[in-house]
Amino acid sequence: MNNLIFLCGPHGGGKTTLEKRLQEACPRILLPELTTKTPKFHTSSVERITMKLCERTIENYEALRIAKQNPDRIVLANRCIYDADAYADVYLALGWINLEEHADQHKFARFAFPKELHEPYAIVLNPQPEVVWGRLQRRWLKEEKKWNEDDKDYCLAACKAYEQFEDEPRIWYMKDNEDVERIAMLIERIAFMDNSVGYTAF
Repeated sequence: MNNLIFLCGPHGGGKTTLEKRLQEACPRILLPELTTKTPKFHTSSVERITMKLCERTIENYEALRIAKQNPDRIVLANRCIYDADAYADVYLALGWINLEEHADQHKFARFAFPKELHEPYAIVLNPQPEVVWGRLQRRWLKEEKKWNEDDKDYCLAACKAYEQFEDEPRIWYMKDNEDVERIAMLIERIAFMDNSVGYTAF
């Protein structure tokens, strides 16, 4: 459904700031308050990535329900199947999972995520790695570090993994410092005016 848009990208990319700016530019945007509460995962890699995938799946079902309940709003939700795919690629690139486990993650994502959200509309915010790394360092001055965030190889691999979405037709790919008002206009057009086109059509 087109009134559900996801915001994706590596940790530290600036998604929280972007969603606030988009909501200011477009009052029809609704940032869903999810009831899903999950523990912090500090465990081995294959177990962690599987549990994170389950977490995102539950959150996506919630976001889908909220979007159906609010057809006159644009629900801007956090992360989707694209993030699950990207981070599976990150774990493989860093040698944290093997090829079989990587393939299992992709298969499991397509089994677990709602079928309506296997190719959702999304904004992928993926700045240059040095920008992401700098934002993470500034964030650590105010907040506790999240799992493995201080691993620079992890940061670089995440930025690299999200590059795969640059030319996808249902994704607006941002490298940073984009025109937020224009993006808000595109989101609104996608959600309410044309059910057949993707962002690249604009």
